[in-house]
Amino acid sequence: MRSYLGEQKMRSTNLLEYYKIRFIAISVRPYTITEH
Repeated sequence: MRSYLGEQKMRSTNLLEYYKIRFIAISVRPYTITEH
């Protein structure tokens, strides 16, 4: 159970980083939003 919670926390952190990087990429290059 503890490892599951740790995995969920790590996954949410990675997701947050992913969206942050994607947001920066979109703000720098607006056409990146149409690629995915």
